[in-house]
Amino acid sequence: MMPVRTLSTNLYRLVIVLTAIYPLFYIWQGLDFTDAGFSLTNYRWMFEDPVSIETSFRIWLTNILGGLWVHVFGDSLGVAGYRFAGALVVYATLLLTYQALKASVKKEYLYPGLLFAMVFIGRSGFMLNYNTLTAFFYIWGCYYLLGGLNKSKQQYLFLSGAVLGLNTFIRLPNVLGIILGACIIFHGLLNGAPLNRTGRYAAMFLGGFAAALLAVLTTMLFLGHLDSYLASFRETFVMLEETEGHHGTGRLTGALLDFYKITFIKTVTVTAYAGILLVVLRLIGKYTGKYTAYVLITLAGILPLIIYNDFYRNWYAMVGLIAAVLFLGLALSLVHCRKRERGPAVVTGTGNCPALLAALIILLIVPAGSADGYVTSVYGMYLAIPLALQGIAGFGDRFRIPEFPYRYMVILGFVVLLGLAVTAGYRYTYRDSSQRMDMIYTVKHQKLKGVFTTRDRALVVGELLEVLPHYVGEGDYLLAYEQIPMVYFLSDTRPYLYGSWPMLYSPGKFQKMLDRAVAERPELPVIVRARGSTEKINWPRGKTLRGGYYLVGSRKIMNQFIEKKDYRKAWENSFFEILVPPGK
Repeated sequence: MMPVRTLSTNLYRLVIVLTAIYPLFYIWQGLDFTDAGFSLTNYRWMFEDPVSIETSFRIWLTNILGGLWVHVFGDSLGVAGYRFAGALVVYATLLLTYQALKASVKKEYLYPGLLFAMVFIGRSGFMLNYNTLTAFFYIWGCYYLLGGLNKSKQQYLFLSGAVLGLNTFIRLPNVLGIILGACIIFHGLLNGAPLNRTGRYAAMFLGGFAAALLAVLTTMLFLGHLDSYLASFRETFVMLEETEGHHGTGRLTGALLDFYKITFIKTVTVTAYAGILLVVLRLIGKYTGKYTAYVLITLAGILPLIIYNDFYRNWYAMVGLIAAVLFLGLALSLVHCRKRERGPAVVTGTGNCPALLAALIILLIVPAGSADGYVTSVYGMYLAIPLALQGIAGFGDRFRIPEFPYRYMVILGFVVLLGLAVTAGYRYTYRDSSQRMDMIYTVKHQKLKGVFTTRDRALVVGELLEVLPHYVGEGDYLLAYEQIPMVYFLSDTRPYLYGSWPMLYSPGKFQKMLDRAVAERPELPVIVRARGSTEKINWPRGKTLRGGYYLVGSRKIMNQFIEKKDYRKAWENSFFEILVPPGK
């Protein structure tokens, strides 16, 4: 019979292997023409012609890092390489999470927690974009923050502040990362540290944050990017003032408050349900046998899934459920933090208290600035998942619940949620088919090697890419609209309207960029437009254009421009059109 220690070691190794190979099952399928194209076009021109993508400069550091990747691997690895790079960022994030928590979270919770994070967060896709980089920089900053507090290394606190300062340029709302400095004060209170030492630690953290901001702005100045960044920064406040805009203050605030509200309601619901189970478990421990307990717990675990059997399809419901479980687990651990806690680990098994606070802060601030807080909230869950798992598992000991029913309940809950996450990931490809067996077709194009999509999508994209070089050459300006920024990257053309996704502009800004382009670039561009929305998973079969104030207004401006400049339709297939100006 295999010794228990050997069995545990083999299980840990299996978890590590599964975590490592999981992305490799999914990075090959799906052809997204929206966000992936937006990112890749930014990366392609960040160094060669930054003005052509300057409206995206509010994510300056994301574009710089992506630009380095595309500069080295862009043509050889293409879209598949973009996803592989995203997987590498996720690997690095998980590794830093492990390093940050290994002293305070037991292996039996840490390893499964990291696997769950890979599967659950990975459902949103493995992409080298500001979301995956945001998660990485937050965890990187926390690695130095927790290391500096636990090891009393002030230089680590400076580095933590610097990393979190850099994160501001990954995505502007990440400036809220400065709130993580509260962990320094929390740590000082717990350990009864002298006020001057806590102040010195906080000053080092803030100094690192300020130094990073200054260093990046100086770098922008030398690269000639500062004016474009400041213009993009100012434009952010214009967007916030637009009440009907995609990123207006009302929509962003509403999305964030909805995340908090719904998660709070779900947390109360989960807590109430768990409380009823705990009462039942204590009775089970006194009056029933072991096997009866297993049966009752199993029924209790699957009952919610029987009542509501759409979790793996309804991503919002599942994210809300997981967020609720994480808030519950972190809260259960935080209430047991006591003053003068010493050492990097908590003896009671509740986890490192500053780490718990950091995990909670990140979970709360990551959705800020997103028009869809629920979706982006998953990128703030890396630290929270292992810590919450350990906190929930340790709850049974503190309430003297018999080990065998409670431990089984925790394991069952984890397995069920992991199964739901795996199923959700299998049935979801970002803006492509939910039927993976249908995505077995490729497009004959250098940058689409190793990318599989549906037959219909491969056909219409292949037709466009085959004929487009007859109208535009490498480095030419192109005007592609109706949610198709990927066309720029695949055709190696530059955005005419100073951004690869002009349909995100308000009509006023759209007109402003169009007038500026006409004044600065006398030669009229070739136009490529789609007949339907590529944000819907059923394109090219679905040919319905999205409505809304932004899109309808900008679409009207484009129709007037096309008519005024005497454009003619030079080519079309069932989904795309190419329009050329007079003389082309």
